[in-house]
Parts: sequence; C-alpha cells; structure tokens
Amino acid sequence: TRWSKIAVESTNSRRTPTGTLEVWAVLRNRTDYPLQIEGRTTFFDKYKVPDEQPSAWERVFLPPNGVAAYKEMSTHTRDVAYYYIELREGR
Repeated sequence: TRWSKIAVESTNSRRTPTGTLEVWAVLRNRTDYPLQIEGRTTFFDKYKVPDEQPSAWERVFLPPNGVAAYKEMSTHTRDVAYYYIELREGR
C-alpha cells in the first residue's frame, strides 16, 4: 500500500455575517519532518459555474505528524454555493 505524505482530514464551509462563503480543509502531515504546501480555491454559483477567478496560492506549514488548516473566503456574496480546493506541494 502506498501512503500519501498528506491526508485531508475534513473540509467544510460556512456563511460569514456579510454573506460571503468561508471554506477550509484540515490537513494532516503523515511524515516525521515539516512540510509546506499551497492551496487555492475556486468558488462556483448555484449552477456550478465559476463565480470568481481562483484565489491566490496560499502557503500552509505542516509540523511533523501535525495538523494545520487551509482557509479561504469568497469575495462575492451573490449565488456562491460550491467550492473546489486545490492543493499542491509548496514551491
């Protein structure tokens, strides 16, 4: 069995008081050394059409055998209903 260095423990979202959508992913480092990854999010309307450009890549530092969260917020309030989080190795 091949193991991944990183596990996505959970993802979720919630509305902010201003109506934007906040999303997050809880990530686990499965290694004995620190890792750096990057995440970005694309938000979609209720018809699953992209509503915004993808966010900028955001760095997340994961301690050895630890957890950290990637978070992002939409910039629009209109019709944001879905999201897609991308993760890649830090550069």
